[in-house]
Amino acid sequence: MEMKKKDTRFYTKNSETKEQARERLKITKETRKEARELKEEIYFKTGNEFSYKMHSLKAEPDKLIKIEKKDPIFTQRKVVQLNFEILRIEKKLRKMMPIFKVNKIKFGSQGKIKEVKSKSEYKANDRKVVLLKNYLKKLYSAKNDLL
Repeated sequence: MEMKKKDTRFYTKNSETKEQARERLKITKETRKEARELKEEIYFKTGNEFSYKMHSLKAEPDKLIKIEKKDPIFTQRKVVQLNFEILRIEKKLRKMMPIFKVNKIKFGSQGKIKEVKSKSEYKANDRKVVLLKNYLKKLYSAKNDLL
């Protein structure tokens, strides 16, 4: 019987064995672990950030404090959003305000004066108006906090 010839495409002089690959991967894992530990150590000492969207932390003897950084683009978008909401609520309140109609005076024939009473005024839902006014105050305070 003839022995099968080894496929030389995969087994060349430069190829590594399983054991060599394990050793190489073990070394890379250790270096990554050391780098991560060093980054964490530096991070907790200086407060610098090493990853995307990670909040800064300030280390004190007994606790960590999160420091929020102000982003001008985010605040600008938020202010525009609040302005639209304020306009919407003010428009609603304007529509809900009661309309006072004055009594009309009509002059009839022979100089007689007739007083015509107007229809009853439109009464808004007082509870809803109060809720909207409170919401409007909250919106204004949120806008002032952002600015």
